[in-house]
Amino acid sequence: MKQLGWLATASVLACALSGSAHADPSWPRAGLRDRVGPPRAPHAMPGVDALRSRRAPTTLSATPRVERRLRVAYGIGRGLVTRDDGGFLVLHPTARASRFDANGKLLYSLKLAAEGASAPVVTAGGSTAFVAAGELWLVDERGRVRSRTALGDADFTTRSILASRDGGVVAASNGSIVKLSAFGDLVWRKASPETVLELLETDDGLWSVTAPGSVHRLDGAGRLNKLGELGATTHAVTLSENGGVLLARTGNHRLVTFDLGEHRLRASVEDATLDLDGPVLLGKDQLSQAFTSDGLLVRYRADGSEAQRLPIDPGTRKAPGPDDALALSDGRLLVARAGADTVVISPSGEVSTITASACPDPVGLFAAGPRAVLLACRSGNMLRIE
Repeated sequence: MKQLGWLATASVLACALSGSAHADPSWPRAGLRDRVGPPRAPHAMPGVDALRSRRAPTTLSATPRVERRLRVAYGIGRGLVTRDDGGFLVLHPTARASRFDANGKLLYSLKLAAEGASAPVVTAGGSTAFVAAGELWLVDERGRVRSRTALGDADFTTRSILASRDGGVVAASNGSIVKLSAFGDLVWRKASPETVLELLETDDGLWSVTAPGSVHRLDGAGRLNKLGELGATTHAVTLSENGGVLLARTGNHRLVTFDLGEHRLRASVEDATLDLDGPVLLGKDQLSQAFTSDGLLVRYRADGSEAQRLPIDPGTRKAPGPDDALALSDGRLLVARAGADTVVISPSGEVSTITASACPDPVGLFAAGPRAVLLACRSGNMLRIE
């Protein structure tokens, strides 16, 4: 196993970070490349993509191993996002954002007005977007601030942020949803009747799932049209590959699938013996996957019958975090476990570990290109798995 001593030290950062970021009002908009469609990034936003699918366009070796190690100074706060060149941008638990290349070299860092209040996302046009101090920042690939747009709330703590296919960004706080254009202009702002859990986007447009379990579709002007109910307080959601089926974890013991085209519940599973927690995943074969707080992965068929029950972290008292599970393109599943080695789970249910891949405080697993995944820890430790 190769272990390269990557280290982004505080002293190096101090030299590179001497100035604060300022918007450039004279930025030539006509020179921007317009792109429409999903961002060209391996992990463009929380949940990998706008479907929140947690399905990465990545294939690892038959026996994955840790190939490189890195330590990022200042640690990792609200998250990171990977770029199509293998690099990544980190929001620190301080008022800074830093961009690194695929080899862990610091490319730039920005001083923010406050600690980031959202995860970062990569827009369809290639910019990085995130919320800090009630503003949405758009930063280009060279670290130049394209815009800083006030979102209108004194404390805009973002519950969900999404890079839309038209190059814009949509963000939701506790009480409102805001759409920004590819240039950072305010397109619309709408009050949400319920607290938003997650924003999603499919070929049919933008969707909002609320914490109480309502499913809304948003039109081009941001108007909300309620299409159905999931039946209980909702904690985690994902969409099928074609975007037509929503899988949700509602309450502590229940999974439901909702047909977005027919606007109705398709199936539900409830098991009072299981304390469900963490993210949910929906495979190409419509196999629903959920985790329990005592270290199980449970898989259900489309008709709601149980297919597998696998112990992946025996004795634990905590399920994986929102970004701690990642489905690979070959059907295998990676799961980061706090304080224990990352596990690989095959479609047939075989569970194996990746040696020396333990992280005490995982931020998540992030696709880093066609053949690599980054395991990021809040302390700043990062492992490249190939």
